[in-house]
Amino acid sequence: MTTRPPAHILLPAFNELHNDYRVFRTASALREIGFSVTVVGVEYPNSKPIAPWGKGIHMIRLGVGTTAGKMRYLSYNYQLAQLGKKMRCAGVHANDLDTLIGSGYIAIRQKIPLIYDSHELFIEQPPLVGRWKERMIWGLTERGMIRRADAVITVCDSIADQLVKRYRIPRPVVIRNMPPYRSIKRTNRIRERLGISDSLWIILYQGGLLQGLGLERIIRMGAYLRESVVVIVGGGPLETSLKQAVSKKNLDDRVKFIPHVPFQELAEYTASADVGLSLLEGCSLNNQYALPNKIFEYMMAGLPLVCSPFPEMAQIVNRYKTGILLSPGDPEMMAKEIENLLREKTRYQRYADNARKAARKLNWDQEKTRLIDLYRQKISTNFAERILPE
Repeated sequence: MTTRPPAHILLPAFNELHNDYRVFRTASALREIGFSVTVVGVEYPNSKPIAPWGKGIHMIRLGVGTTAGKMRYLSYNYQLAQLGKKMRCAGVHANDLDTLIGSGYIAIRQKIPLIYDSHELFIEQPPLVGRWKERMIWGLTERGMIRRADAVITVCDSIADQLVKRYRIPRPVVIRNMPPYRSIKRTNRIRERLGISDSLWIILYQGGLLQGLGLERIIRMGAYLRESVVVIVGGGPLETSLKQAVSKKNLDDRVKFIPHVPFQELAEYTASADVGLSLLEGCSLNNQYALPNKIFEYMMAGLPLVCSPFPEMAQIVNRYKTGILLSPGDPEMMAKEIENLLREKTRYQRYADNARKAARKLNWDQEKTRLIDLYRQKISTNFAERILPE
């Protein structure tokens, strides 16, 4: 008797696949319920090799030539559509708006379900603020394609509400961006790597170095720290300018950088800090509605949170009593509030304990059940993978 191969899901994501933990978790969850998965990312001339994501998860990256400009999106989606002519799938799971055209083409051509996973309120991201032509093009694209999707997923209630309001679609399934639960022990990974004294607290920011995330103010805050050092773990477009600002202000002893860390190793770095920052600026609706995965990573490592007072983050901080809300304004005030928290041992420990306790509820093991239920409703695993003729 011939064994039928597993149903195949195409999982496009417009990035180099080094640090997209959400896409990795999605692929892994689909493998658990019997699908095979092909993740389709982006490759630039200077892209580094990618590590395998596990058995049954295939990795493809499409060369787009340049790291900037509109043509890279067109190139990616064209190549994605061509790939879809050769690969028979049971469904396509588009991660964000910048993969939706190519994904939608494949779904329509093969008459298969299209799942749209909106990680952001895409057209309201900081780089698009004030750029009405680009916003209009992306907005028309989303409006035209989102109603063709068989299901829409997003990362928090506020963005789900906005998508319903803007496009008059059924309410998206909210699947929050959380790490799988694990008990994480305290480490000295950051101290050992950077040579930081045990007498200094470590104030951690981890994630992309992008516009609108309050990073410039976090750096300026370094000038007012007396017993702490800021450590920024990650990379992105602002990396060079942020490092130059630190050097110009002579803050090298108070603000330190660690490049991108593979997500498989990130928890060891998180667990060596004392407090975790997510101080987004209110410069865009996307920021105001954000629920960054970093806050759940901080909590799992037992770090009290210091977050902007926006609805989704505030709801977590207030409900679970895991830290403080702080507007990213005056750097001196920011430094004072954070170091006051670190000095108040009773309050600090209460937040740390609450964070670890909350992490037992707020984790991917709980969230992925909604993804699995959705796929069982929309896509059958009893769908043979095959290669279409040219």
